[in-house]
Amino acid sequence: MKKLVSFILFSLCFFGCKNFENFENNEINITENSIEKVYYKKDSTNEFKDFLKLPEIQKNNFRSIENDKHLTNEDLFSLMWQDLSEEEKTQLIENSGEVFLQIESGLEVPIENEISKSVLNGNTNELDFLAANFSFSEHLKDWFGNTTISINLLPEEYFSKVEDYKALENILLANVIENLSYNENWNIIKKILNELGSDISVSMIKREYEKIKELDLEQNQSNASRAALVTDFYLTSLANNFGATLNDGTVLLTAGKKKAFIIAGNWTHAGIFSRDAYLKNGGIDSAHCVYTAQPDDAKNGPSDVIPDRPGYTCLDTIYMYTKQKRMAAILPKNYSLGKGKAAVNYAKTIFYDAKEKYCIPAWELFLPDFMSSMDTSHNEKSDFPYCSKVAYTAWKKAGEDIDAETFAGCLVSPDDLYSSSFDRYKTFTIGFLFWSKTWKYKVYSATSNVVKEASR
Repeated sequence: MKKLVSFILFSLCFFGCKNFENFENNEINITENSIEKVYYKKDSTNEFKDFLKLPEIQKNNFRSIENDKHLTNEDLFSLMWQDLSEEEKTQLIENSGEVFLQIESGLEVPIENEISKSVLNGNTNELDFLAANFSFSEHLKDWFGNTTISINLLPEEYFSKVEDYKALENILLANVIENLSYNENWNIIKKILNELGSDISVSMIKREYEKIKELDLEQNQSNASRAALVTDFYLTSLANNFGATLNDGTVLLTAGKKKAFIIAGNWTHAGIFSRDAYLKNGGIDSAHCVYTAQPDDAKNGPSDVIPDRPGYTCLDTIYMYTKQKRMAAILPKNYSLGKGKAAVNYAKTIFYDAKEKYCIPAWELFLPDFMSSMDTSHNEKSDFPYCSKVAYTAWKKAGEDIDAETFAGCLVSPDDLYSSSFDRYKTFTIGFLFWSKTWKYKVYSATSNVVKEASR
């Protein structure tokens, strides 16, 4: 079976153990093809020492899987172990008391991406914001792992529709804390941590969350505006006559003046462009031509951004995306016109023709991976439709996976779609005394390209 992990071995080096205690998320490396940024560092010495105690057969048991989004550190330890010489393995085991292992997690954003262009122009704000979100998520996974808690620890008033959650018993703690933090429900977090007797404090979580808030992006406002369902629009478009330039199946993303979504991230809405619908409905950017799903509140916007049937799977206008704070257009890396037409057809036949009522299955924010039967976002069916599920499913049925699975539990968020356009990697450094060796593994390979991005 093909291994999806890219493997790079760096030259042998000699240095003392690095101090990661005061890491400030400011390491940016500019290469010919990408902008790289380390967003998280961790001393994993104890974890690696436990690995060294395993029998040899388990050390070499690399779990080669088709979906590299779910590789664990132990999988990567095994891959690293297989690359060592027998002499190096013996030395590590014999000197296990002196061994250290450090891990860096980072992003590689293509040089042509608008974020990279901003960095080259001296503005790192958006890259820092992106890295801060990844860093916060990584901290929560590190602190809480796969720990689950009883849903009864959350107050009923926290849920808009309690009946949607009745089938849940245990929910993933890291995802719960992430969602509660982005909604700044610190009292609920404190109650949960106290009930669990956790060593992690609210102040520790707030400290990491504040790194996101400090960046103060207009589209990532406080709890009050995040909860707002009405999005303000601009009078002018970010891209005039944009529809004429789009390929069938282009995924459009937008971020408004106000946050209009219940989850973390930079993007608030998504849809998939249909050239046939664009031409049929007038060939202008106010034509209904972007398959998606919208809440009933979408009927309150300006006339040229209102979808054709608010509250259901529907068709957006292009102005829905270009008359906001930011917009982006992405295509799968393996795009072809045939695949694009197929994706659009799936969006139409699975979602639009079914005329399902708009519904975000919010309980999927908290699902542990093993509860896949309750994961409707990836079932490739029309039930519980929301904007980014429509775009994701259309392309998945056409053979391309553009869900980077970065945020929001099992939900497919607009940020998950955008994040499929850049690579993620982990760098491992092991050593003892004056010997060390470093590997770099690509743990997620980009599946899409950003073909257009603009902001105000």
